[in-house]
Amino acid sequence: MSIESEEILAQEVILPTYGLEPSVCCRLRYDFDLDGDGLIDFGAGKVVGSPDEGYCPLVSGWDHVIPTPYWAGLCTLDGIKTVADWIKWIAMIVTGVIMVYAGIMFMTAAGNPERVTKAKMVFLYGLIGIVVALGAQFFPGLARHFLGI
Repeated sequence: MSIESEEILAQEVILPTYGLEPSVCCRLRYDFDLDGDGLIDFGAGKVVGSPDEGYCPLVSGWDHVIPTPYWAGLCTLDGIKTVADWIKWIAMIVTGVIMVYAGIMFMTAAGNPERVTKAKMVFLYGLIGIVVALGAQFFPGLARHFLGI
């Protein structure tokens, strides 16, 4: 039995796209410096895509897309940075409300040691919230390391 004598049959499978073509590009929201020289390699608002030509619904022509082999990592990292920014701002707003609440609790404690202790604990929770909000900014750098970009 040789390979030449066997007949190989293949069937093309077309998956439903529901009117949407797969996108091989994304528009960046942030600036990226990949080589660490201080110069922006991929700027905010630019569209990056696969070096292989494909369909990009974000631009009218493929000539507006910056082809790069790192496009998937850049798009992923851009999304992670967006989520980290949302976490930071939501945590800062909630933390601000908690800190104001702790201050009001402390001022209205009237020397009651139990209420002062409770106000101090609420203030401590506010400080933990600030640390979480600022710590959210480290996740994109960590993700960049793991993505190898």
